[in-house]
Amino acid sequence: MWRGEWVPAGGLVLLDVYGQNHDELLWGDPYAFRPRRLLGRPAGRDELIPQGGGDPATGHRCPGEGLTVGVLEALAARLARMEYRVPEQNLTIPLHRVPTRPRSGFLMADVR
Repeated sequence: MWRGEWVPAGGLVLLDVYGQNHDELLWGDPYAFRPRRLLGRPAGRDELIPQGGGDPATGHRCPGEGLTVGVLEALAARLARMEYRVPEQNLTIPLHRVPTRPRSGFLMADVR
């Protein structure tokens, strides 16, 4: 049983990462691209879950999380200084695929 719900032996439980990361009660206008939204306060442990849930030492996390965080640390300042535009593209997300991504990927164009 988890939070009052029975989970049968051998049953599958999925974490709704998309739903969590797009919860209007947590994020207010969750579909707006606002990378600075976490500058005022860090996200709580169970609020933003881009790499899975739980403690990295004992729980389920993405095996590539360390590499991803390292790349982001190396590129964050450069990305923040970039001037770009987002051309028209299909950013709808098929929710029947796990993992999923925008149908067109995500394209950025230099403003020069």
